[in-house]
Amino acid sequence: MTPALRRNRKASNEDILRYNAIGMSLTSIGEKLNCHATSVTLRLKSLNEAPADTRRGFMEDVLSQIDPDMVEELANIVMSDASGRPKPIKTYIRELLIKDVLCRRIRGIPLVEESAINDNAPNMPPVEPARAVGE
Repeated sequence: MTPALRRNRKASNEDILRYNAIGMSLTSIGEKLNCHATSVTLRLKSLNEAPADTRRGFMEDVLSQIDPDMVEELANIVMSDASGRPKPIKTYIRELLIKDVLCRRIRGIPLVEESAINDNAPNMPPVEPARAVGE
């Protein structure tokens, strides 16, 4: 698809990429940037970027419960990848989860409170705190 030179664009490529990268639906991006979801889709296509997977509205629910300023910060964070391309929100969340688990292992903090597991599953043996590799 050849890039079209449009002088009347309502939304910048960067904004579309930022909001797509954090998992917003095409409709929500369009509403936020005051343009139609089809325009967002066509722009993503022209930028060779796949629309975010928004099945079941998971990220919509998460983002709607966060302060709008924090959503903007998150959008900036995922756009600050060294490659210059937006980091998919799934990758960002996976990295956060891995960091959290590793930090808990290093500090000897249980990944789940022992009482929560034992209360919910009385037949399960007590949970040992996670250990860092090599301990």
